[in-house]
Amino acid sequence: MKRYFLGTLASLLLLLLVLSSVGDTTPPTQAFEANWTSLQQYQCPEWFRDAKFGIFLHWGINSVPGFSGHYGRYMYWQQKPDPVEDTGWKDSCADVYHHHVKTYGHPSRFGYKDFIPLWTAEKFDPDALAAFFKECGARYVVPMAVHHDNFDNWDSKHHRWNAVAMGPQRNIIGEWKKACQKHGLRFGASTHFNGGHEHIFFQGRHDTTGPLKGVPYDTVDPCYVDFYHKRTPDRKKILPYIGKHFYDRHMDLIDKYQPDLLYFDGGLPYGDYGLRLAAHFFNQNIANHGANWMPCYP
Repeated sequence: MKRYFLGTLASLLLLLLVLSSVGDTTPPTQAFEANWTSLQQYQCPEWFRDAKFGIFLHWGINSVPGFSGHYGRYMYWQQKPDPVEDTGWKDSCADVYHHHVKTYGHPSRFGYKDFIPLWTAEKFDPDALAAFFKECGARYVVPMAVHHDNFDNWDSKHHRWNAVAMGPQRNIIGEWKKACQKHGLRFGASTHFNGGHEHIFFQGRHDTTGPLKGVPYDTVDPCYVDFYHKRTPDRKKILPYIGKHFYDRHMDLIDKYQPDLLYFDGGLPYGDYGLRLAAHFFNQNIANHGANWMPCYP
């Protein structure tokens, strides 16, 4: 787990999409365009340079089994499907599968989707947590908006698999935004739907050995294709529709909650969709808070 965590951090591109002069209504001097030349003019804001301590919260459906951060992926891996791929979890992949079968049943009978009703979040109190984090000295809080498991933790208008319509039936991101504002904390959102794993996260299809060999998992049920994604013979190939889905859902997230910090678990994904998304967020901040939201440093 430690190796995976450190390796992931080393490869991340952190987009700090933030405000530095709330209330400033100075007209923007230059809008960002959807290309790297323009986006590279962005500067790290002073508030983040001074914020030595922030808290990220990796909390979602996978917290129900509480066995692995990538539980939804590895519960469908009776055996490691790709010996070339080095995930850093070589010894734990089969452990998750066997734990799942023993604890919840075979993936053909109890799939990852079946954890959603069990995630009730009945003790979730973002106001108390934000107050505690502030007391601990945190300057910003970054809850998870969506993990590789393709479940949105806000009232997503482009995706039926979300925490308001299902599971907790609460707007996790919206409640965090309100709590952070109340306690004077910068609010961020982390997203793991970023061209890394979401298109292969649920690629397991059936057991390859044993008494249930060939019995399909729920991942191949067409009723759930918008959650588990379409099957693809090439696990490395990203299907074209995913980029548009990424763009629409993140535009919704940005426009509704305007986080001070947006964190991608990887680089800016999906080509032009990612560039357009970043430019939109930068320009939205300028429109809402003035040209001085991005300080200039020598």
